[in-house]
Amino acid sequence: MSEPLIAATVIGSWSFPGWYEKFIGDVGSHPDLFDPVDREEAVRDAVWLAIDDQSRAGLDRISDGEMQRVDFNLGFYAYLGGLKPIRRVRHWGAPAHDQRERYRCLEPHRGGRGLPRSQRRDRGPHCDRQRRVHGRRGGGRRFCPVALEFASRELAEVQLLAELPETMDVAVGLVDVKNTWIESAELVASRIQAVLKHVSPERLSVTPDCGFSRQPDTSRWPSPRPW
Repeated sequence: MSEPLIAATVIGSWSFPGWYEKFIGDVGSHPDLFDPVDREEAVRDAVWLAIDDQSRAGLDRISDGEMQRVDFNLGFYAYLGGLKPIRRVRHWGAPAHDQRERYRCLEPHRGGRGLPRSQRRDRGPHCDRQRRVHGRRGGGRRFCPVALEFASRELAEVQLLAELPETMDVAVGLVDVKNTWIESAELVASRIQAVLKHVSPERLSVTPDCGFSRQPDTSRWPSPRPW
């Protein structure tokens, strides 16, 4: 089945089911209780849920939800020297970015202290630097798509898309994952129209600004609204 002219896709991460969040914590606290087959089963089930969500949402390109990527770049801070933790401003309530750890830099960074080898290089689904360089030298080969956030910035500097080379595909973020409200289809369509003034549809795919890992898993199910 061929893709539509403008594909709808995701950045990568998907919301963790509640049971999977607990499973990750239990594995960290009591690793001896879970053998490799147990862990593989849990990851496989979580991936299937992410795939099912995206398929039912009608996405043209899907991901595995990054269910094996437990802690993004934030986990690196614990292995860096020269940083002082700052007290969180909020602990309770719905998960959000104001609950993340923050740090103050006191001196030049000292990196790599005890960092597991598997975490020293981002193994996520995004294109790595080597692949981009290879695409540039390939003579006619297309770049790996560059993903840019626009929704949270209200399309500021969207005109700069016209300056990108024709060999570079673009994934534009047109849904703000940090919103407290859900953008309407009409609003997203108007943002696509604005983007198309600066980049051809053949090079374009539409994504949220970032992944959905920080969205509560219950947001996938419709619920009554008080308005």
